[in-house]
Amino acid sequence: MINYATGNNKPWRHIENLFIDSGGYSFMKGKGEYSTSDAEYLGFVKQAKPEVFALRDYPCEPDVRDKLNRTVEEHQRMTLERHRSLLDLWDDAWWTKAQPVSVIQGWELEDYVHHLDQLRDNGVLTEYVGIGSVCRRHEDQDLLRIIQRIRQELGPKHKLHAFGVKKNILRFPEALKALDSADSMAYEYAEKYGDRVSGTQSKSFRDSMLEYLKFKKTVNQELHQEDDVDDINMRCEFCGNVLSRLYGPDTGPCPACCARPW
Repeated sequence: MINYATGNNKPWRHIENLFIDSGGYSFMKGKGEYSTSDAEYLGFVKQAKPEVFALRDYPCEPDVRDKLNRTVEEHQRMTLERHRSLLDLWDDAWWTKAQPVSVIQGWELEDYVHHLDQLRDNGVLTEYVGIGSVCRRHEDQDLLRIIQRIRQELGPKHKLHAFGVKKNILRFPEALKALDSADSMAYEYAEKYGDRVSGTQSKSFRDSMLEYLKFKKTVNQELHQEDDVDDINMRCEFCGNVLSRLYGPDTGPCPACCARPW
């Protein structure tokens, strides 16, 4: 997944099933609004050529709403309007085969059910649907109930994605049955607050890469899936280069990955 809101948001080689996140939370926490037009966002989608991309939404986390002095209902309405605008443009975008993902927003369970009905009634509920504002929650059971209810309301014809879901949720068989996909930035918190492999005080690509690979391996093991990350010789997902030197003092560039420093 690539977040449109980040500075380093250009796709790299060897990505399978690219998913573009519109970066709603980052934009709202920063500028309070999207800083580019819907046409510009779709232009980015055109260039990146993803398999799927999220329609722009307005997250409903309490910290976002407090900052902007808005309600859940206001952000649900604004999300609906953005979806309609983007889908109108997307219908004319004959150049892209990317699949749009509508985003159900809310905070409490009934908020999500209400917004799902809104999107469906206004014809902007896509085949692939995402659940927003599910990260930064402390009650796993509450989130599990939301995921299960949305799956029940959607039925089998829709695919369901959870944005920023905690790894703990994936331990519940009910969540795995309900979800078709999920993403997480939990590895970034480990890199931010844990010991940095690079030994530096500032965040480095090398630290983030190692934490991501470790996180991926842990998740795959918990899901009992085959993993492509070797215990000793981790491989770069950008180019496939062996990254065993992450454990050593070498901080030179990866020659097979655009000379990108670790």
